[in-house]
Amino acid sequence: MLSLLVWALLPSVLASEPRIQVEVIPDGHSEEELQVLTQLALNEKSIQRRLQVARHRLISSQETSDQKLKLHIYDYDRNELITVTKDFKEVSQAPEIRSSFEQLPPSEEEFDEAVEFLKKDATFGKALVEGRISAAQAMPGVIQQDTLFSKGAHARILTVSLVPTKPDDQDFPREIVGVNLSEMKLVRYEKKAPPTAMVDMPDCGWPNAYQANTRRGTAGSSTVIIRDGTEVLWEMRVIRPSASSGYWGSGIDLRNITYKGKKILTQLNVPILNVNYLNNVCGPYRDWQYAENPFNAVGTDRAAGVRIASSKPTTILDDGVDRGNFRGVAIYTEGTETVMVSELSAAWYRYISTYRFLADGTIKPEFGFSAVDNTCVCRTHFHHVFWRMDFDLGTATNNSMDVMKQGVWTAVEREQVAKRGNSAQKWRVFDHDTRQAFEIIPGEHDGTANTYGKGDAWILRYRSGQLDDSRVYQGTSNNLNAFVTGEDVRGADVVFWYGGHFTHEVNDHSAVHVVGPTIRPVTLD
Repeated sequence: MLSLLVWALLPSVLASEPRIQVEVIPDGHSEEELQVLTQLALNEKSIQRRLQVARHRLISSQETSDQKLKLHIYDYDRNELITVTKDFKEVSQAPEIRSSFEQLPPSEEEFDEAVEFLKKDATFGKALVEGRISAAQAMPGVIQQDTLFSKGAHARILTVSLVPTKPDDQDFPREIVGVNLSEMKLVRYEKKAPPTAMVDMPDCGWPNAYQANTRRGTAGSSTVIIRDGTEVLWEMRVIRPSASSGYWGSGIDLRNITYKGKKILTQLNVPILNVNYLNNVCGPYRDWQYAENPFNAVGTDRAAGVRIASSKPTTILDDGVDRGNFRGVAIYTEGTETVMVSELSAAWYRYISTYRFLADGTIKPEFGFSAVDNTCVCRTHFHHVFWRMDFDLGTATNNSMDVMKQGVWTAVEREQVAKRGNSAQKWRVFDHDTRQAFEIIPGEHDGTANTYGKGDAWILRYRSGQLDDSRVYQGTSNNLNAFVTGEDVRGADVVFWYGGHFTHEVNDHSAVHVVGPTIRPVTLD
């Protein structure tokens, strides 16, 4: 009788189990359409006149959040970055053209050109062609990156790490060289590496697979809908890292996140990522978050750069393997959780950008850290990742924040930067009218900022032009303190920046290499 009862109840038990389903709807322009729009922009007479006698290269082309096309073109003769913005909703309107001395990180095509130049070099060329040495991106990607907004021109010098295929090959010890693309000449350094790098120790990190990364600006935007049965839990726009916003990109870039039809966030991403080293033996570096690195995900592609995985994907953090069959955002489910994951590359660093969406309305942003073989990463270094959370509970205004200190909630009245005082410290954002509220709870392994990291949280009033800190850039450390002007943030459009900090000892594989807070819905007292 008991077994019959169990079988009789089984259908109702199964019916009560969450049935998480993920739908992916491509939006925005396809890669083919973006290429056509890019060529149309390049054919504009005003741009042709500017480029007609200049040796130049298209560094990146991408669609902006306001549906404009932005091109970055480097003029190697004048050593200027030309930024072109074209609004295709206003066909008759001429493109906006701006010149600067900015030095964007290298594009994949630029790096390939640097390697081809080295293949013709008298010292390294034959060994590169024969495969005795391999070429990989190095840090900093471009020399003089601290002069992001320099008032004067300087040559564009890309760094290339040259590694012997056989470690005992004495003819070609490790070396990081510069390739001056402005003057097409080789730059070698006295200590076999630029001042902010080193090659005088054994390598550490996982073996480099030397697989190609996704080119910046590669199109990929989709609306993702997560259902429990027929009920819509989550809906948002998901932009793959290669097309993500920000000067340095921002990993998986999420827009207009709603839970059960209610708006939570207008944007959630990672616009700032950097690293400093103990005693400054290397770096410090500002990393980029748009170069998608291959990882393994078995499943079905539902849109450009979005794959629904039939099982949990494996990244370099899972198996120590720097190789894969997919680049972009893989989505899979674990019980009631829906997980989005992507692997990123910045020279010898490997980063894992992850977001977890729970059926109860909780969001868990995560960021993981790894590296491939390099000398610098043998030394103790400190990664800093900064999430930008543009909260818009209900509307874009009328939100406020509280901070919990010593068990007591206290209203945050004005813009501020904060350090995590203890493990119990947390924040909450709420809408005054609807009383909708979310807590931001620090992760167990999120650490606290050192002097270079500057802070753990910034509570700011929304302003245009602050999607990252590029407009106030004064060096590789975050420059968010420049945004703290003391404005009232009560009943405002609140932006919350959250910092996670990880001390990286590459050979300590027992350490937890993932940081990130929890964003969970709560009921106000």
